[in-house]
Amino acid sequence: MSPDSRAPGLYDGIPMSEYLRIPGASNGLLRTLRDKSPMHARYKMTHPDEPTEAMRIGGATHTAVLEPDEWERRYVRGVDLDLRTKAGKEAQAELEAGNPHAEILKPEAYDLALTLREVVLAHPRARRLVEGKAERTMIWDDPETGVRCRGRADLWSDVAPVIVDLKTTRDAAREAFQRDIYTFGYYLQAVHYLNAASALGETRDHFVFIAIEKTPPYGVAVYDLDDDALMAGAEELRSLLMRWKKCEESGEWPGYDTRVTPISIPTWALRQVEGRTE
Repeated sequence: MSPDSRAPGLYDGIPMSEYLRIPGASNGLLRTLRDKSPMHARYKMTHPDEPTEAMRIGGATHTAVLEPDEWERRYVRGVDLDLRTKAGKEAQAELEAGNPHAEILKPEAYDLALTLREVVLAHPRARRLVEGKAERTMIWDDPETGVRCRGRADLWSDVAPVIVDLKTTRDAAREAFQRDIYTFGYYLQAVHYLNAASALGETRDHFVFIAIEKTPPYGVAVYDLDDDALMAGAEELRSLLMRWKKCEESGEWPGYDTRVTPISIPTWALRQVEGRTE
C-alpha cells in the first residue's frame, strides 16, 4: 500500500521517511501556520527540513530510550579519529561500507544518546512510562473540520492511558520548560495527539513530557500538561485547522499580510528602554 493511500488508523513500524510523505495537517505544519504563514506551511509539505545535528541527536536518543532493540541496527559509533586525516577518512569509509543501512553518529553524539538512556532508566517515574509502543503513526480526520491529520507519537504507554513525549532540552527546569512548551508549540502537539486518540476510538487521558537535559548532570523531569494549557491549545488548534481547511478548499495558501502594517519593538524591550531613561 502506498503511504499516501493509508486509511485513518494507528500504524506501527512506518519509517520516518515514509511518514513525512503521508498527506495531512501535522503538528509541525500547523505550528508553521501559527508562526509564519499558510505559504510557509505549504512549502514545508514538499520540502521537509533537513535534519540538523540537534535533530539527529534527538532522533538517536529517542531510539536509544524508546526502541532499545532497534538501537544497534540503526546506529553505529563513528571512528575516534580526525576525519580530516588520511587515516580518519579511510577508517570512516571502511565503517560506512560495513554498515550501509545504519546511521553513523559522531562518537560524542552516540555516547550522549546512551548516557541519556541511562539517566531516563534511572528515573523512577520516567522508567515506568517508557514501556509501550514507540513511534506510533496516527492518521485521522478531524471531526469538526474534516481535515485529514497525521501525527507520530513518541510513545503510546502500556502502563497508563497517556501519550508520552520525549524532549531533549538545554534546561528541564519547570519555568524554562514552560517557555519551551509555548515557543515550540508543545501544547498544540498535545491537543492534536489527544484528539487523534479520541477520533480513533482510543482512551488517552493525559499528555506527559519526559524532559532530559543534554548537558551534565543530565537532569530529568516528568511533566503532565495541565487542563489550562490543553484548553488553550484546543482553542488555538481549532482556529488553525479552520485556516487549513479554508486553504485546502480554496487552493490558496497566502503569505504574509500584503498591507503596510505598524510595527514596534517587543513589549519587554519597551520596558527596558523605559527603565534606562527614567
